[in-house]
Amino acid sequence: MPDQPRSSCSPRVNRSPLAIASLAVLAVLTLLTGCAGPTAPSVITVQGRVIDTFSPIANANVLVDGKVTSTATDGTFTVADVHTPYDVTLSFPGNSEVWVYEGLTRTDPTVQVLGVSPGHQATVAGTIGTAPFQPTEVGAMFPGGSALAFGGAGGASGSSTIGPGTVRWSTTDPLHITLYGIRAIVDGSGNPTSYTGYGSTDVTLHDGDALTGVTIPAGSVSTGALSGSLTAPSGYTLNDGRAVIRFGPASAGALVGVPLANATPPGSFSNTMVPIATGIGHGLAAAASDGAGDSTAAWDAVTAPNPSASLILPDVAMPTAPASGATNVAPGTTFSWTALAGSVYLVALQPTGTGTQLYIVTTDTSTTLPDLTAINRALPNGAGYAFSVQAVGPFASMDAAAGPAGMVGPLLELEGMFAGGSGPISIAGPDMPSWSTSSKESTFTTAP
Repeated sequence: MPDQPRSSCSPRVNRSPLAIASLAVLAVLTLLTGCAGPTAPSVITVQGRVIDTFSPIANANVLVDGKVTSTATDGTFTVADVHTPYDVTLSFPGNSEVWVYEGLTRTDPTVQVLGVSPGHQATVAGTIGTAPFQPTEVGAMFPGGSALAFGGAGGASGSSTIGPGTVRWSTTDPLHITLYGIRAIVDGSGNPTSYTGYGSTDVTLHDGDALTGVTIPAGSVSTGALSGSLTAPSGYTLNDGRAVIRFGPASAGALVGVPLANATPPGSFSNTMVPIATGIGHGLAAAASDGAGDSTAAWDAVTAPNPSASLILPDVAMPTAPASGATNVAPGTTFSWTALAGSVYLVALQPTGTGTQLYIVTTDTSTTLPDLTAINRALPNGAGYAFSVQAVGPFASMDAAAGPAGMVGPLLELEGMFAGGSGPISIAGPDMPSWSTSSKESTFTTAP
């Protein structure tokens, strides 16, 4: 019979009379001090779901604690008798990706991947108020209240029509959301100089809808200004700065990035006009890179108007092992990187040719290359691979990252804030700081 684990409170077995008496005394002391033997891991039933950015994933292969199952049409799966902490390993028919979530303990994880399947979507078009736009006036609609994106602007002189814009979502169909609308006067560079109307209305969308004729009331709104600074890590150059405008409740408003007016190196800006009204919040967002493939982006809430708002971008989580160019990398090899407090790390191991694409999600600053032979997804022998790390936050734990909304909320928020070139895009999210850093790729070759 194998040896059983023994805690620091457990004595060695000794049959002498003195030892027997000592054990009796130790038993009393144990009761008084609360010292006990090793705690066995909890055994739970895991009832989780698998989603991509915008929809549940059916027929995904799920490996938990040595047990294999697959997801239902709604992305759900159930595995009994799971010892905690546990890992979830996912693979997908007809797809070379493998995803691993490490160190979970919750019974209801949402395991989120990126770009495996399409989600629900609909288009929306309508008006903000009834008055036609003035020659220098524009308008935009922003849906909030769910994980979604929206594109499509209006603003032609003599018209008030906005859209059509596309709404995407990962929750159940239909989607009940609030549409927010705002009108603004802009200068020749497209920067707002005043806001002329703001309002909202509730709508219900079904997958495939093409909703037109939506009317959002244009209530009164005043104007305030943001001035302040953006700071990048040493050696990094600021690429973009945005004023963040939140339409709707602080718990799940529509977050929109508006280019900062008058931004100058090393990151100061002044008198960026923002709307001031009940139900509107504000923040700052920025992105920077070092020119070598490392990048950092973040946003944080601020009050408005504000003459000295500021945002400091975090350092990048950088690979430390194996060294770039390493060879003979096999299952069990340690991969490690520098820490960024409060982050979940998305570790990407991607082939330079064909082969398994492996993504590991963890809160640790190291992981070992898993043996994927059992699921027929082993990394090919003698193959070139690239290793990179993305740090995403804030998350208090892996269980928090596997909460009902999934882990990519901060990525979606930042994507929406810096997507102004393709029209207005909003991502629903709370008034809390979010960040995402990406490292350049380090190379390695698998064992022959």
